[in-house]
Amino acid sequence: MKSANNALKSTKANDSSKKRTKINNKSTLRKGSFSLDNDKKLKSIKRFNKCLIVILLLFLCVLAYSYYLVTEKEREVVFIHNETNKLNFDNLKLENRLDQSKSFYNINKKASKINFLKKPDKVLEIKAKTKIVKIRKNRIRKKVKPIPGY
Repeated sequence: MKSANNALKSTKANDSSKKRTKINNKSTLRKGSFSLDNDKKLKSIKRFNKCLIVILLLFLCVLAYSYYLVTEKEREVVFIHNETNKLNFDNLKLENRLDQSKSFYNINKKASKINFLKKPDKVLEIKAKTKIVKIRKNRIRKKVKPIPGY
């Protein structure tokens, strides 16, 4: 029993020594309400973070505005591209019409120079019954000028 009593006394002594150290630790602490903002290091870190946030927001605004400008320029380029395609198509139509009219003009000009249709010098009258004329095999060939466009 003595050993059990000694064990109880030692645990009570340990508990009382722990209480004394807690009381001593509490007395060494300063009393009052202290916030974390009083620390200079934390204040400077917060200022730096706020500055970085502002810079990031400015970069995001500049990025959004530049993206808007790029998309507007792209719309203008697409519009100009479509207009040039329309003009090119119209130009091709006009070039085809011009080439066609030039070729007809050239053919008319050449045909008027050659004079295919000549008025006859004499009018020949033929009787109802005539003999069939034999055509010579050795004909004289005349040179005919080629007409462009045919």
